[in-house]
Amino acid sequence: QFPSAGKKKFLGVALFIISLSMDSNNTSERKPTYSADTYVCMSRELNQSLEKDNKARLAEGWGEIFKWMDLCAAIAAVKHAKVGKLVTAQVDDMRISQPLFYGDMLTVRSQVTNSWNTSMEVSITLEAENLLSEDKAQKRLICKSYFTFVVVKDGDEKKKLPPFIPSNAEDQKMFYEAKERRQIRFRRREVIQGASSILSATDPLIDASCDVEIPGVAKSMTESAISTAMVVLPPHANPSGSTFGGQIMDWMEETARLASKKHARKPMYLHHIDDIHFIQPSTVGDWLTIKAQVNRVFGDSLEVGVRVEACSFADASETRHINSGYLTYSSLPPYPRLSLHDEEHEKTKKSLLSPVKPTNDRETKQYNDAIGRRAVRIARSAISNRNDSKTPKWHPAIARDLVYSNVKHILHIAVSDSISWWELNNKDGIQIFVYDAEEVTLCKMEFYLTNENTDKFAAKDIFPIFKEFELRKQWDTLLQDLKVVEEIDECNDIAHASFGGNDVHDLCVLRSWRTPELGFSDNQYLLSSRSVLHPKAPEKEGIERGNILPSGFIVNNVDDGSIKVTYLMQISGSTLQFTLENIPAVTLKRFKNLMAWYGKLTSESVLDF
Repeated sequence: QFPSAGKKKFLGVALFIISLSMDSNNTSERKPTYSADTYVCMSRELNQSLEKDNKARLAEGWGEIFKWMDLCAAIAAVKHAKVGKLVTAQVDDMRISQPLFYGDMLTVRSQVTNSWNTSMEVSITLEAENLLSEDKAQKRLICKSYFTFVVVKDGDEKKKLPPFIPSNAEDQKMFYEAKERRQIRFRRREVIQGASSILSATDPLIDASCDVEIPGVAKSMTESAISTAMVVLPPHANPSGSTFGGQIMDWMEETARLASKKHARKPMYLHHIDDIHFIQPSTVGDWLTIKAQVNRVFGDSLEVGVRVEACSFADASETRHINSGYLTYSSLPPYPRLSLHDEEHEKTKKSLLSPVKPTNDRETKQYNDAIGRRAVRIARSAISNRNDSKTPKWHPAIARDLVYSNVKHILHIAVSDSISWWELNNKDGIQIFVYDAEEVTLCKMEFYLTNENTDKFAAKDIFPIFKEFELRKQWDTLLQDLKVVEEIDECNDIAHASFGGNDVHDLCVLRSWRTPELGFSDNQYLLSSRSVLHPKAPEKEGIERGNILPSGFIVNNVDDGSIKVTYLMQISGSTLQFTLENIPAVTLKRFKNLMAWYGKLTSESVLDF
């Protein structure tokens, strides 16, 4: 176990040596980095102190943990970049899913998932384990997030990162997902900082679950306000003199927690952190002022806003805004609600927090923005839950999250090693597999399109027959109509589809397609769809509105010249029996039509589209 300062010095030495060794190398000639080579694992004991009755106490503070996570992520980043001048640019939002106890062994794992010219994404996972228990199954996933690192300019030159290559199928999936998450980041800062301008008080995204403020004697927001000052010293910074991102997060969390306890007057536990953007760097010799106050209360939880300003000793007249953040605390520990060990905490479980009252225009804006941010948090949490079969509402504030979920879940089904498929049917060249995943059953259908003119047709020629209505209706006998109700961008839209046959219904779906031409992969074409609620596609009387979880097609070329088509479905429990009974009669017929139609077209050596 290394003391905190010692760890930082070790990282500084490593960064400095690597920076010197790479200065003379041409970036374009660097060898590529394989994802497996960037893996880092660190373990530390949270605290060795236990109560006299050997009952572990819940941990409140997260500051030191953030420093460990940032350090672990930074080492992974350096292993890829092979240059020393890297800084933390952004930390994606974190949801704390399990409580931490003093005495837990914490394990932090990091790995680079994707890399661009001058930035990279690093996956970070935090697990905890009770070493005093014989039950090895007690290892708990605490949180997972993603850190973004960027290369700092060396004078006028900003070096490019070396090529990055996924090492296996799972890393390939993370590689593609990272591209989707990058699009979320471009939009998220606007959503977090200006929630009231994006969400009005009557917005449909804001429902009763968002505003749960309990009536009572309100406290002013200034009663919880707190300000702390810190000086950036050499142990707090990297070799280029910029403050470690984890160190700033440490100070932010400590100040925010004090503000939450100042309002609640009881122990408070961190539940969530919105994305943190490092707006400007701070350097050794700066003094930082960290300000925090409670923005709004929601029953047993509250939001704390934090602002970080930097000022140089050399020029005290200039103050720089370098960071802002929003942290959610609760008087109850993170889920699951564990039974605590003393009467004080038993009272905490049942107590609610006093509301806050804004007293000026600035506080009123923060108060109103807080309800918008809470609505976005709840919506994003529901989207990320693969087992949540409730149809999400389409909204610009969560648009990129819906798109990400749509693509991510299909990729997970396609390449996950944890899925043990069971063959349900193998007839007429079409294989059907199923897998029971708790509340959701997964179904996979695979078949091959073959023709005599293998040198003339490839996946890129066939992909339009799944995406375009005029082509799909030629083989899909159930599809009656498909109209685009909103074009999102070049690779996503909202469509309304009507189906006939014995089961007349319609769907309103988010469609996401990814192709090699869009930078998705060298060989795969993907089309994923999931149900959404959209005002331009309301339900019609007499027509049942269907609901599908992320499902779709993956089309790719095979070495023998054939084209492999994989159809993936996620089936909720309520429709499982119906779907399994009707796959042979309905879906097989549609794909048989497709195979026959394709064979007829290609026999003439020309596709008429």
